Amino acid sequence: MPPLMLASEHRASELPADFLEAFPTMVRDVSLRGDIRLPPITPQQQGALFALAAKYGSACSLVMDGEGKFHLRNGSSSPHLQEKLAEELRYLHDEGEKSPEEDPLVLHWAFTDRNVHREVVTMLQLLAYDMGIFLGEQLFDGVYIYRVEVALRYLPQWEAERRKLIDSSLQGEADPFPIPVLAMKDEGIMDTYRKFIRPFLYEWDFATTRCEVNLNREPTGQIPKEARSLGSLFSLRHEVDSSGKIFFRRWTRHLLHVFFKYAEELRAQIA
Repeated sequence: MPPLMLASEHRASELPADFLEAFPTMVRDVSLRGDIRLPPITPQQQGALFALAAKYGSACSLVMDGEGKFHLRNGSSSPHLQEKLAEELRYLHDEGEKSPEEDPLVLHWAFTDRNVHREVVTMLQLLAYDMGIFLGEQLFDGVYIYRVEVALRYLPQWEAERRKLIDSSLQGEADPFPIPVLAMKDEGIMDTYRKFIRPFLYEWDFATTRCEVNLNREPTGQIPKEARSLGSLFSLRHEVDSSGKIFFRRWTRHLLHVFFKYAEELRAQIA
């Protein structure tokens, strides 16, 4: 028979009541914060912590840092994300206008899933909210966290950060708009991407929806293969103006699909 656990030992292995009470809120909050450092626990309580986190499935995960402290991370499929986004956008709308121009309200969001991050950035673009910087930052365990700052108005001091993002030498894991592998293998495609597509993807002047790429319709009336490839690789829709010049639009079916994914919850919050 396994050894009996004394009542005092059993209590020592349990998580504190205030920890248990706060944990559901932390799981909800981490969907938009990316990483939350948990209150300290004893080694005897670690088993209870893992069992507690397991109840939430893919909504969250646990990691331990170099100091032995546990962190809660947002998971791959958080059921709270839409709700939290709508709640935060409502707060931004209600409180942001009350903030002085020199000290605007800024919401700080972060994600460890680059695809979720990209969808959220896209949704904000469609809603025409002004964004601050969004940068990839490597955490202590090598995981990248993608940070977004959102405000009601564009701030000139963010210009330096935006310039870092459109620097052609900065690519790879820190890029929330991933570069497809097929594009990386094509020197011509990558040259056009660096000159035209990348700055366009990060452009915050939402009146600018047209991206010129220095390509023209062929004499036969056909669209050049390079233009079709660019549109396919980067989810952009090509069009041709009256002079035969090809350009891309920001608004695509994919982007609209992203918006409608969150639209129901947003309507419920903003109505």
